[in-house]
Amino acid sequence: MSTNPYNLDGFYFRSGPKIQIHNVKADDILELRHLVLRPNQPFESTHFEGDKDLDTVHYAAFDDDGNLVACATLLDRPFIIDQSTNISNEFKEAHPELLSTVGMKARQLRGMAVHPNNRGQGVGALLLNYIETHQSALPIVTRNLWCNARESATPFYINHGWIPVSDKFDIPDVGPHYQLFRQIRSY
Repeated sequence: MSTNPYNLDGFYFRSGPKIQIHNVKADDILELRHLVLRPNQPFESTHFEGDKDLDTVHYAAFDDDGNLVACATLLDRPFIIDQSTNISNEFKEAHPELLSTVGMKARQLRGMAVHPNNRGQGVGALLLNYIETHQSALPIVTRNLWCNARESATPFYINHGWIPVSDKFDIPDVGPHYQLFRQIRSY
């Protein structure tokens, strides 16, 4: 863990892990996805729909020794509120204009994972911050991000400004999730 200030692609950090973040191919992050997100499922379950799409971006965070410590994927997916679930009051108050929006242009954050040996060190926060601040350079420009977060990861996203959209729902063979939304500021 670094204690001296350092620069990550133009962003200055006073503390936290010193990592390098790169765009990679889906195949480069499948082992970490399997270890963290699908440990009791076949390896093939780590291949997500949209992984090979031209506008999909895969991010990998590496430590000083070149070890993969975190990953995430950003897909071009419209934000659609499942009307069969209860929509949170927080979301209704923060974004009333989105309640009737069907298929709004957005990007879905998916497959975010931090290696178990690197949890609690700020790696996930740095990766999420990097994605939020660099996504405007992608071919599909939007300020709207959404994800289906595992119940255990939901507090992490809420602490980083994401707003719960739905009540808890279950993804078969994966577990309980919440749909979350974030409208990021422009830089």
